[in-house]
Amino acid sequence: MSTDNRLETFVTSWRTVALSLIPGMLAMVGLVGNDFSAYHFVGIGILVAFVIVAWVWNNQQLPWWSLMASGFLTGAGLSTALSVLGAILSVVTHTTVDPSSWLFLSLPWVVMLFVITFSLRGQHISGQVWILMALVVVCNILVRVKNFILVDVSWSVAHGVISVGLWAAALALLPVVIGIPLARRHGKFAILFVVGSTYMAFQSLINVDQQVRVNFNSSTGFIAYMVLIPLLFTIIAPLWYLRTGPMRAKMGGLLTLTGVAVAANIIVSGWVRGDFTLIIWLSAIPYIISVLLTIALAHFLYRGARAPNTRFCTQPENYRL
Repeated sequence: MSTDNRLETFVTSWRTVALSLIPGMLAMVGLVGNDFSAYHFVGIGILVAFVIVAWVWNNQQLPWWSLMASGFLTGAGLSTALSVLGAILSVVTHTTVDPSSWLFLSLPWVVMLFVITFSLRGQHISGQVWILMALVVVCNILVRVKNFILVDVSWSVAHGVISVGLWAAALALLPVVIGIPLARRHGKFAILFVVGSTYMAFQSLINVDQQVRVNFNSSTGFIAYMVLIPLLFTIIAPLWYLRTGPMRAKMGGLLTLTGVAVAANIIVSGWVRGDFTLIIWLSAIPYIISVLLTIALAHFLYRGARAPNTRFCTQPENYRL
């Protein structure tokens, strides 16, 4: 049986599919977020325990159904880890280090270069991958163009706005690159890692400054809004990917559902808050595109991240599903 056919056979197990969606269930009940509240720390603790148990149960190897949970943890910890590194650099160099500092900005890009070089050594990276990476960077910069209009930023400090866009792009792309070794073992399942990490990055738009909660007239409507977004992004979209057949259908559904989740969040936020100007609405377009391009990039990049025997998802004999 071919590797691709084996993959399709793997996803027929509802038991493992249900296990893979546990992080999404935590997100639906509000236990997963990036505001470092006590409530969300409980969710992070549950995710850590889930990944550890999965690793131990699977003979000290991460099973594919733990990848989205691992992505959640990576997305939550990445920005913090880079900030700590930036603080260390600031102390060592006796300079102020922030996203507008080229020294700080270079950190995630250097890590990406190292991981790509180490993980894909001797393998050809298609032009599609480089184009998608460039488009993610461009979209993240375009999102910040609104600052020039909203706060009358001078073009003399444009490098600061651009550097923030580059920083955001790096945080979006770094989990994709980190996922390359996972793709060498788990093949197409590794995209669940990126779905998890991208959702955590996307969390920064949900309930910004609590204004959505304050302006929502109906508590029931607010709960429905907070449940709908993670339901689409972390449960229905991955479920579609795992349970449909052809890869075109998998990716089409995954991108459509995650795109609808991001767009719905922005639309509801803007409508409820009532303070979105035209430029803010327009800046949402490249943001939505950047999320979709990040997931599409993972698909194309992982397609080339083959194990040494050129087969996807090669499992040792004691590997459990």
